[in-house]
Amino acid sequence: MISSSNGFNDPNGVWSDGTHVWVANTGGNSVAELSASTGAFLNVISGSKYGFSYPGAVSSDGTHVWVANSNSVTELSASTGALIKVISGSSYGFNSPVAVSSDGTMSGW
Repeated sequence: MISSSNGFNDPNGVWSDGTHVWVANTGGNSVAELSASTGAFLNVISGSKYGFSYPGAVSSDGTHVWVANSNSVTELSASTGALIKVISGSSYGFNSPVAVSSDGTMSGW
């Protein structure tokens, strides 16, 4: 069952890579992972280590998941949900990014 206990709180962005459906939850500072084939809830990714701050957009190429936050982009492993890195800081010039996309060729930063 999909509910606030699964991290759903003001869902604002959704993306599917064909295997997973990723939902950015602005109000819950989380990303929920669902099965693309069944819609079943799989996981909620949350916590300060992910750098989520009003995540509003999400994209995946099947290997990586990128989440746009208020002043950062978080990169996750699509297979495990593990944190790869949080990209932030003045050198990136983020000012409330509202979209993120992948061309499927990026293998890391």
